Amino acid sequence: MNGTSLNTTGLVKAYYETGRDPSGVISYVEPAIYKFSASYSSILRHNIYPALLSELSSSQLNAARESQLLTSYPTIDIVDGRPLSDDVFMAPLQVGLFFLVLITFFQVLWNSKLNGHVAKVLNPVSYIAYRMIIVQVTFLVLSLAVTIVNRALEVLSWKGGFGVGWMIHFLAISSVGGATENVCLLALPHLPLAGFWFMFFVIINVSATLNPIETCPEFYRFTYSMPLHNFSELLKIMFFDTFTGHVGRYVGVLISWIALNNILMPFCLMFASFKLKKSVQKLARAKMNQ
Repeated sequence: MNGTSLNTTGLVKAYYETGRDPSGVISYVEPAIYKFSASYSSILRHNIYPALLSELSSSQLNAARESQLLTSYPTIDIVDGRPLSDDVFMAPLQVGLFFLVLITFFQVLWNSKLNGHVAKVLNPVSYIAYRMIIVQVTFLVLSLAVTIVNRALEVLSWKGGFGVGWMIHFLAISSVGGATENVCLLALPHLPLAGFWFMFFVIINVSATLNPIETCPEFYRFTYSMPLHNFSELLKIMFFDTFTGHVGRYVGVLISWIALNNILMPFCLMFASFKLKKSVQKLARAKMNQ
């Protein structure tokens, strides 16, 4: 046996990246690794080493006693390649997702009075074009505000910097807000339905986003197509510089939502106009009957 200079430090390593999924790693990966590490050390000391020593000759055993091999067992060196350097990152990755849906819901109410005034002076085609433009301008301003908040908290660390962060937030807000805008139009004049949509949209988006989809029942695989899941994955890349191989898929899903929302918006506007005219006519008939 000629291993007196063997250094067992770092001989076995366990590598993971918290930045890939902070909540999932903390809840599932880290406990499993530490439990495996404890079992590994226990088996090594009580099973592997005694069996190896029983096979050594007397000279080999004496050489082992003169080294540190009998007292220094190989341990698992746990390496976090993308550590969570500050808990402030959890705010945009968790609460920020709810906030994103919330502001897109309330922007419908913020612009309602302005849209009502503009509807009186524009013809239907021009009004549809106006609504499609003004909503994207609103999303652009909202995404800028959210990005500035993240910048103030110094959580933007990707090499793309502020501009990339702004565009990622714009894609997310536009994809979520466009869907909310269309549903609110369809819900007229029954606005309580819009509140139901808000809760429903939050649940279906966040249900498997805050936990690894792989650990959820297969039913939750639909979350892969939800805008907030793809936005969350882009945020992790932006914050922790993790694997970028799926960036195209994440951006593609968000752009698909935006395209679908813009295609449906003219039809939703026409439906809302029809429902409002019908309600006005119903009220007018009721007044005449009185």
